[in-house]
Amino acid sequence: MRKKKQPQVDPFAGYQGPRTGNVAPPWAAPPRDAREQSPDGGRRPGDAAGSRSPATETMARPLPTGRPAQSAPAGPGPRPAATPPPALTEPTPAHGRNGTKPDKGRKPKRRERKADLLNGSVAISTHRSDLGARAARAGLWGILVLVVVCVLGLVLHEGRTGVPQTTNSAAPSGSGAGGFAAVFMQHWLPAGSGTETDLQPYMADVPSLDNKPNSRYAAQPPIVLSSTQVSAGYWSVLLAVNEVAKDRTGKLKPAGTHWYRVSVAQDGSTGSTPGSNDSTVFQVTSAPYEVPAPVAGSGLTNSAYSDLTVPVSGPIGDTAQHFLDAYITGNGELDRYTSPGVTIAPVTPPSASKVAVQTIAAIPVANDAQDADAVPKDGVTVHVLVQTTVTGSGGSDIPMDYPLTLRSRAGRWEVLSLDTAPVTQRASGAASPQPSDSSEPSGSQSATP
Repeated sequence: MRKKKQPQVDPFAGYQGPRTGNVAPPWAAPPRDAREQSPDGGRRPGDAAGSRSPATETMARPLPTGRPAQSAPAGPGPRPAATPPPALTEPTPAHGRNGTKPDKGRKPKRRERKADLLNGSVAISTHRSDLGARAARAGLWGILVLVVVCVLGLVLHEGRTGVPQTTNSAAPSGSGAGGFAAVFMQHWLPAGSGTETDLQPYMADVPSLDNKPNSRYAAQPPIVLSSTQVSAGYWSVLLAVNEVAKDRTGKLKPAGTHWYRVSVAQDGSTGSTPGSNDSTVFQVTSAPYEVPAPVAGSGLTNSAYSDLTVPVSGPIGDTAQHFLDAYITGNGELDRYTSPGVTIAPVTPPSASKVAVQTIAAIPVANDAQDADAVPKDGVTVHVLVQTTVTGSGGSDIPMDYPLTLRSRAGRWEVLSLDTAPVTQRASGAASPQPSDSSEPSGSQSATP
């Protein structure tokens, strides 16, 4: 006997979209009380009164997997419209497995909660998520308030402490007094009648000036030659000033180099006053006065290059000429005339168009090898002073002396070094200079050999 083919049932027939609130989906079975209160007992159109087949009864039950269930039509014909479930005003009570209430004290299992959610019997609430969002916002506001409080605390703390206190532990030196005297001299030279107030920052008592102002100037910043300490906090500064002065027609002309002595005293300390550049205050005690230029002693030193007859056309002169051509004019390569491993940087860009060797002086070596036409054996070293005439880019000839150290190798002389200064020695009976108690010379204190 062939089984009758059952018609397919559309599980989503009559679904009208999601609803808000705690409303059961359209495929959920209506509550039992709603079926009992219905005039036809919860029957659908097409069902016989008081008769429902077991298949229909089975199809109307909620599936445990949450799939929708509908009753099969009684016979062929158009499909009846699904009756929408009644609106629920109150959330339906949660049900456990097989429609029973969960046991008290037992937490529903995960499958039970999922089934209840699909059956529409669980009211979804966002109460926990709302609490989490509120807690996050409260935490952010707390962090923001804490940052503001910390910043205000730092600002108030800096305002109370003020500028950090600094101490000037080092005693004022002669270099500070010399620099102050040089700046003062630049203002003193052009000063005149009516400009005494310009000198008040430098002098405690400004004298009355009768000369015409702006009649002379310092062509360049004054040069400090020495700062001799007279007593504690009191120096006598020697300055060299290249001046320009106006003639009778009002034109500025060079007035030569003048030498002045300026008396400078320490006038207290500014302490830790905000905005001060230095904690030591200097003052010029009196008007500067002019002194004669220092005397150049002719017998103070004696050159160590005693051999003044080194041939310019000899092996040493040839090496010196080619080396200086490459060094100052850029003609040639320096590596060809220097010893292996020696690196000497040329003048860049070249500052001269021509260099001519005039004379060569040397410190004598054994067998007068510096004068011989033949180069001695390898390893002989000689110090020479090459006097040249350099033609500058403007066409003028300028005398220049180059101290060189040469060494013999492979039958020729090679430049071992370009010395920083010529070799000198003290004349017999000349006393070595003694450093001043108040200020140190700018160069080396030790006498050169």
